[in-house]
Amino acid sequence: MPFARMELVRTVAAPVATVRTALAKTLREQRFELTTERLTSLEGQRGSQLAAGALQLKKSPVGVKVELDADQGPTEVTIHLFDRWRAPGGKAWGANKTYSEIFTEIAKAVDACLVALDPNLVPSQPTFNSTAASIGFLERTNSATGDAGEKAVGRVDQWLGAAPPPSTGSDKAQIVIAVPDAEAILDSMRVQGMLTVALLVSRMPGPMPPALVADVERVASEIEEVLDGSAPGLVPVITLRAAEKPVVTFLNDQARIRDSLPLRTLQRCTTCRHEKVVNPDYKRLVERNRKIRGLSGFLGATVSSAGVSPFVALGRIMPFVKLDPEYVCPRCQGLEAEDHLVVFCPNCGERRDEAALRKCRRCEHDFRSVLKPEQLWYPVGTAAERFAPPPPPIIAPYPAPMPFIEAPQGYVPAAPAPEPVAQIQPPQPAFPPGYYADPAGRFEARWWDGFQYTSQVIIAGQPANDPGEPVPPVPQSATEPTQPIQA
Repeated sequence: MPFARMELVRTVAAPVATVRTALAKTLREQRFELTTERLTSLEGQRGSQLAAGALQLKKSPVGVKVELDADQGPTEVTIHLFDRWRAPGGKAWGANKTYSEIFTEIAKAVDACLVALDPNLVPSQPTFNSTAASIGFLERTNSATGDAGEKAVGRVDQWLGAAPPPSTGSDKAQIVIAVPDAEAILDSMRVQGMLTVALLVSRMPGPMPPALVADVERVASEIEEVLDGSAPGLVPVITLRAAEKPVVTFLNDQARIRDSLPLRTLQRCTTCRHEKVVNPDYKRLVERNRKIRGLSGFLGATVSSAGVSPFVALGRIMPFVKLDPEYVCPRCQGLEAEDHLVVFCPNCGERRDEAALRKCRRCEHDFRSVLKPEQLWYPVGTAAERFAPPPPPIIAPYPAPMPFIEAPQGYVPAAPAPEPVAQIQPPQPAFPPGYYADPAGRFEARWWDGFQYTSQVIIAGQPANDPGEPVPPVPQSATEPTQPIQA
């Protein structure tokens, strides 16, 4: 958990796309590497713990998260700055002054960027918060050096990037996009590809009509909002209007087209506008090989019968930390570049920079012709059947009582032998109560009380009551338990 934080909340009278583009440029100028760039959020990081441990305090590890919200007209901007220090107990004692200065410098650059967009903006003074005490520079430096040295050898494989992170199965998670007359069931990887296309459209609309660009941004914002608020283990349901159905189809087709083409990054120098195409896979391979070559002699010089020397380990590993800039323009040696995703026409090799891939300018190749037939939209209720709980178990009725017959006068029946009394157990629910997909598909979800569906439903994310039609029966095709849908 971060111990040092600073938060900035600003209201900017500018479109969300303009604010996001300006903030992304400013963060890059502040030496941040953007790890996530979406329509409504940005995330980035800079610095390293090893560099800070070598007394390069301005390169202390820092993270940033930007959230954008334009539902109320002006763009609401929330910027979170936090440390990325990893130390025993989660705190680096004595680093408050360093991080306070770093955060203040970044905040000033961000506010200057926003004021340039909205001259009427009057930024408030941000507050620095920390859960660690300030107990001296020397103790902080010793702690950082020792921690980096102890972990250096154990993290060599991870540092090289030889082993991919374990798969959590989240890429197979299902997401439902519902419109009044149909619904689409997509995996999360496809939805992330659609959001990437929406980001490209927002950044480089090209000849696309402004109304279509606005529709794409609105749909992507609604999808991001639902996904950000969804809980693990539940199936998110994104409800859109009928007019937004073609936008979803467009984003899905464009994501499928780009999945079938090799990815390249176009780097355009911000100084002289020189362009360079980079293969991300090749770049990662070169970086890994550089680290492997740099490790020659590293382990033998630091591991001995006495263990690992933190001082020697840090001294050996520091020359291999990437302190060189990420980008250097071969024409003017500029250090800042704009990154864009590009593809090449598989027919003639023409570079395509636009966000929406339709036909090649040179050879008229139709990119959409490579798409195989795929059903995107299903009838209303398909998701309810697929994710509905199984039908409740059939409970046998109790036996009917015997009819009463009057005994003859004077007849005394023999006392029957006592029989053990059978304990009748009350029926148990086959699955827990909760909101599940409405089997009839009329509402977002319906309450299952453990034995049957009730009239309690969810409409537009709020609890309500089904006033009219009877509670729909459980679909007979549902035979396996599934996850409940989030209300």
